[in-house]
Amino acid sequence: MPAILPIGALIALFLVFRKFRLPDGRALVLLAALAWGLLLTAITELLSAVRWLEFWPVAGAWGIALALLVATLVVGKAGRDFLRPAPLLARLSAFDYVMLAYLLFVAVSTGVIAWVAAPNNWDSMTYHLSRVMHWMQNKSVAMYPTHILRQLHQNPWAEFAILQFQILSGDDRFANLVQWLSMLGSLVGVSLVAKELGASVRGQCFAAVICAAIPMGILQSTSTQTDYVVSFWLVCFVYFGMLLKGETGLVSALGAGASLGLAILTKATAYIFALPFLVWIGVAAVRARDARKARFIALALAIAFVTNLGHYARNFELYGNPLGPGKEGPALIYANETHSLASLSSNVLRNLTLHLGTPWQKVNSRVQTEIERAHAFIGISASDPRTTWGGTEFHIVPITLHEDNTGNPLHLILVILSLVLLALRPPGKKDVVAYVSCLVFGFLLFCFYPKWQPWSSRLHLPLFVLWAPFIGLMFSLVQPRRLASWAILLVIVASLQWIFYNSTRPLVRGDSILATYRTNERDNIFSTSRTDRYFANQKALAEPYKEAARILSGLDCPNIGLDIGGDDWEYPLWVLLREQERKPFRLEHVNVDNVSAQLQDVRPGRHFDACAVFRIAPTPADTDVIGNATFAKLWSSGSIGIYSRVLGSAQGGAESSASLPEAIGASVAAMQANPH
Repeated sequence: MPAILPIGALIALFLVFRKFRLPDGRALVLLAALAWGLLLTAITELLSAVRWLEFWPVAGAWGIALALLVATLVVGKAGRDFLRPAPLLARLSAFDYVMLAYLLFVAVSTGVIAWVAAPNNWDSMTYHLSRVMHWMQNKSVAMYPTHILRQLHQNPWAEFAILQFQILSGDDRFANLVQWLSMLGSLVGVSLVAKELGASVRGQCFAAVICAAIPMGILQSTSTQTDYVVSFWLVCFVYFGMLLKGETGLVSALGAGASLGLAILTKATAYIFALPFLVWIGVAAVRARDARKARFIALALAIAFVTNLGHYARNFELYGNPLGPGKEGPALIYANETHSLASLSSNVLRNLTLHLGTPWQKVNSRVQTEIERAHAFIGISASDPRTTWGGTEFHIVPITLHEDNTGNPLHLILVILSLVLLALRPPGKKDVVAYVSCLVFGFLLFCFYPKWQPWSSRLHLPLFVLWAPFIGLMFSLVQPRRLASWAILLVIVASLQWIFYNSTRPLVRGDSILATYRTNERDNIFSTSRTDRYFANQKALAEPYKEAARILSGLDCPNIGLDIGGDDWEYPLWVLLREQERKPFRLEHVNVDNVSAQLQDVRPGRHFDACAVFRIAPTPADTDVIGNATFAKLWSSGSIGIYSRVLGSAQGGAESSASLPEAIGASVAAMQANPH
C-alpha cells in the first residue's frame, strides 16, 4: 500500500538520527517527527507550486526520500543498536509496569477507534476534510472560491498530513491517525519534559499517564481535529527550547525552530502558548550574555518563519494579512474587542468553568449563578458580546463524552493540587517555577486575546498536555508513595469512560461506567456502517445527503456546484458521490459573495461550468440563478435542494447541462437503480 511510504520514511528518519548524541534516546522520536513534518511540508508546498499534488508525484517524492534514507542507513550503518534493551526498563517498579500497561491500552484502544471509525467531527465536515478534497481536486493548496472561508485561512499542517495519506490511499482511512500519532508523540514528549524538570523515572511515567488520561485528549486522539497535533509540536518546542536554554547545540536550535514552525502552521493558538516559553528562552540568553546562543535562537525563529512562508503568502495575497482575516463574519470576531482587568477576569473565570461542569443540572445552575454574581461584582456581563463569541451566551457546559466540549475537571484539580505542593515543598530545580510561570502566563494570554467560546475547552488541550510533566514531577515527590499511586489509579479509572463511550465513536454499546453520564448511543463503531458514522453529529442529514448523492450520480453532469452556508457540511457529499462509483466529477462553490469570489478567474479549474447545484438554504427556491444560467429545482428535502440547469439558459449550456425533463428522467432512473 503506497500510504505506508510516509510511515516508512518516519521510521527511517528515526534510525538515521540514532547517530546524534542527545541527552535521551527518546528525543530521537521527537527529532524524527520534526524532520518528517518539515519533509511533508516541503513536498506539499513544492508539488503544489506546479500543480502536481496527485498520486504519482506524491508517491515518487516519498519513495525517493525513503530510498535516500535507507541508503544512508546502509552506508552509515546507523541504527544498528535499535533493538538494544533500554536500561530504563530495569529501573521500573511493579506500579510503573501497571502505568505502562495502561499507556499501551490507551494507544491500542484509541488506535482501533481511529482506524475503524469514519471521521465525523463537525469542523471536519465543514472545512478540515473539505479543504483536503479541494486540494486533491485542484492538485494544489492554492486558494479557491468558497462559502466556507475557514477552508482557506486556517492553519493547514494537520490537513497537509491528511492530504498526503488520502492521495496515497485513495480514501480517508488514515485521516484520524494524524491526531492519534500526535498523541503517542506527546506521551513521549511529556516524559522528556518531566525529566528536564528533574522528575525521576516514576515521575516521568506519572507525566505520561496523566497526559494519556486527559478526557479531551482521549476523544480528540481519534478525530480529525487539530488540537493534539499542535499540542505535540508545542511539547517538542518546549523540550528542545529547554535544551537550547541550557546549552548551545545546533540540534537543539534546529529542533526548537522546526517545532515552533510546525506548531504555528498547525493552529494559531501556538502563538499564544509558545510565546511565554520563547520569552523564557530569550531572557536566559540575555542573562548569560551568550552571543552564540542568541544566534541559535535567531536561527530557530528563522526556521519557524520559513516553515510558514507559503501559508503566510497565500493569506496575504487574499486578505492583505499573513495571519488571515481574524474573523468569520461581522459578529464572529476571534479577538476580544475590549481589554481591561474586568474583561480579563471574566475570561479567566469563564474558561475555568469549562472544566467545572458536572452531570447534575442543579450543581451546574448553582455554579453559573455564582459566576454571574462574580461578574456583577467586577462590572461586566458574563455574556458581554465584546468578549463572547457571536451567537453564544455564557453557560456552564455539562461534562460530556463529546470531543467538542468535554472538560477536564480531574486534571484541573491535579493542577491546583500540584501548585499547592509546589508552594509547600518546592523542588530544588529552579526551572520548575519558570516552567509553571510560562503555563500560567500562557493561560492568561489565552484569556486576554481570544473571545470566550462554549467549546474553548478543546483549545485548552495544549495547556493540559504541558501541565502533565509538572503534575508528574510534583506527585512523584508525595510521601507516602502509595498516596500518589492511588491518585494516579483514580485518574486511570476515571479516563476509561471517555475511551469506551465516545459520543460519536463509541467502542462499546450502552451507557458509560458512571450511570449519570449518558451517551444515548445504542450502536458502536463496529455495528454501524462507515457511511452512517460520518453523520454521527447530525444523523438527520444522513438520508437527505444519501438521496442527493444518488440523484446527482444519476445526472449526466460532471460539474456540480455547491451553494451552501459558512458552517454547512460539505465533506459527506464528496464521500457519497465517490461511493456511487459515478464518472469523474468536479465540485466547486458557486454564488460566492465573500472575499474569495475574486478567485473565480484565477483558481485552478477556473473554466468550471456547473450543470447541477447542491444547495442548502432555509427554504430552497424553485429556481436559482448562477451567473448567466438559470437552474430549476429538481428535488428537495428540508433545507437541501438539487438544481439542474435549464437547457439553453447559458451559452454553451447545450453541451454540458441537462434540461429539466431530462434531469427528472435521469434522477428517476437513478432512483430505480438505487431503490435503497
